[in-house]
Amino acid sequence: MGMIVVVRPASRRRRDQGEEWRAGARMNHEHDQTFAYLLRRHRRAAGLSLEALAERAALSERGLSDLERGARRTPRRETVALLAGALGLSP
Repeated sequence: MGMIVVVRPASRRRRDQGEEWRAGARMNHEHDQTFAYLLRRHRRAAGLSLEALAERAALSERGLSDLERGARRTPRRETVALLAGALGLSP
């Protein structure tokens, strides 16, 4: 009796992300400039959890999470000002 081997392609997410998903791979320069990437980088540099930053900026965790994941790409000016203040940055 022969063996049945099922070969599944890599997930769509991994294919779409290109090098970014690989461990130790450097993110491409274009991705480094997105609001989502910069927000996460500044939050982590400040040593804040998503919950702590949301509280400091008087924003919902869900809204902040959406911004960090890129689900919302264009934040309101007021949101940017609140985040900048909570992170100690100038808007």
